[in-house]
Amino acid sequence: MLVSVAACVVDLAFVIDNSGSIRDNDPPGGNNWQLILDFVKSIIRELIIAPYATRVAVVDFGRFSAQHIRHEQS
Repeated sequence: MLVSVAACVVDLAFVIDNSGSIRDNDPPGGNNWQLILDFVKSIIRELIIAPYATRVAVVDFGRFSAQHIRHEQS
């Protein structure tokens, strides 16, 4: 029996590189940072976000780090 990932209980953390190596080295016609954000959004859209289901945290790092969403906020 297959179980949908959206039905699983999980704590998920995205740790995203926001350094110059990502932001300053875009491929021709692309935007690395936007590609990363779109990927994270596409994963999150498929999940049931709730304290009893999936909890998500998002942290980015570059020169400094910042926690944008904590597990207990999701």
